[in-house]
Amino acid sequence: MHKLWRVGRMLTQRSAGQTFWNRVEVILAHENMEPYLRSAGLKHFRTLRTPCKPLTAEPVRAWQNDRTLFLGRMTWEKGVRTLAEALNMTGRTATLIGQGPLLKEMRDALPNCYVPGWLEDSEVQRIAGEARFFLMPSRMPEPYGLVAAEAMMSGIPVIVSSNALIAEEVAGNGAGLVFESGNAASLAEKMAMMDSVVTVRRLSEGAYEYGKRIAPDGYEWSRRLSDIYQRSKPSDVEEAEVGSVPEKVQLIH
Repeated sequence: MHKLWRVGRMLTQRSAGQTFWNRVEVILAHENMEPYLRSAGLKHFRTLRTPCKPLTAEPVRAWQNDRTLFLGRMTWEKGVRTLAEALNMTGRTATLIGQGPLLKEMRDALPNCYVPGWLEDSEVQRIAGEARFFLMPSRMPEPYGLVAAEAMMSGIPVIVSSNALIAEEVAGNGAGLVFESGNAASLAEKMAMMDSVVTVRRLSEGAYEYGKRIAPDGYEWSRRLSDIYQRSKPSDVEEAEVGSVPEKVQLIH
């Protein structure tokens, strides 16, 4: 019955015709999401980045710190196994904050690292203020990388995976470094570059400057979203010729 429903849904979508899909506009959290969605037949896009705010109340003087920081879900797709391999390869320590199915595995794999699981926001903010750099080792394409954006807004340079949709702008704006996704040796090499005070200070200043324009604040995001909807005409969808549902599909409950 489930398969019949899926077939029915597909036939219904086809019956809507290209007229309907030509009128659909998708709001993206990041402009680099567009190629993935365009391949599915969608045509019209508008980017409105997710609002975010700095991880810390004050800018971080990252070059004076020595803490390596990861903040996110403990899952394969977030790249924590690649991170653990790179840390053990180099003998480095790090702070990994977050929960998820691989939390115990990370604690076992990284006995010399601080892997507390979930922490209160106030404690996360305190620890972020001690960060030298932030890690986003994602194995899958991240639509945005919200926490990385928050880190840059605080002046914390980032090391991001080449799979991250913000990788190009991180490198282009001198806000951090990019490593080859899934390659622990590549990640280890980039972490070693962060030993340089000159490098970290340059990237920290670049991150802070880029953080000023990387995303809107909550008020600006709400205003722009409201403007988008106000400019949209309900008739754009109502006038689309949806077409009739095939008789056999109508019998599916």
